[in-house]
Amino acid sequence: MPLFHVDPQATPKTDYASHRPLRLVAAGRLVRRKNFALIIETLARLRDTLDVSLDIFGEGTERARLEKQIERLELGSAVRLHGYAARWYAEGATINADIFVNLSDTEGFCIVVAEAMAIGLPVIATDVGGIRDYGREGTNMLKLAGVDGEALARALHKLAEDEALRRRLGKTAHADMMRQFNPQTLRQRGQEVLAGATPRRAKKA
Repeated sequence: MPLFHVDPQATPKTDYASHRPLRLVAAGRLVRRKNFALIIETLARLRDTLDVSLDIFGEGTERARLEKQIERLELGSAVRLHGYAARWYAEGATINADIFVNLSDTEGFCIVVAEAMAIGLPVIATDVGGIRDYGREGTNMLKLAGVDGEALARALHKLAEDEALRRRLGKTAHADMMRQFNPQTLRQRGQEVLAGATPRRAKKA
């Protein structure tokens, strides 16, 4: 059975003109395997070449360490930890974002990436878990082969400089998620699963 369905009340992104600073958003549990610290470190290294901000939604055991990192790198005005939000993709910081970033080294289905795609955010993500299945490199997202800050920086520069690419990735991602994970499709898929699980009646002797 599917782990994700699109939120029919979520407002899709329509404006792909970039902001200054370029607005990034990320979401998920604040744990080491999500590599939020590497995203923040990458932003610090980009300061001389790309003006970027980052909004992170989520809670977890890494929060205190991330707060110290943000303070140490003097990124308090650029990186914001918003805490947990059930519909993080409907928050103002997300709706007005330019790019969604996911740098996890492992994932299951990865609902937050699917949610970002569903509202039409251009996505940069490591090619792990379910992202391998619903993510299409260069078509509905930019994929990273591994957890690599330099590769992330290159992908950010690529999207920052190309509004047409941001629009194409975001629009295609939205269309893909709406087609694959809309209520009608999921009902049909559920009916097929249940029908296949129904035991056959024994034939009469």
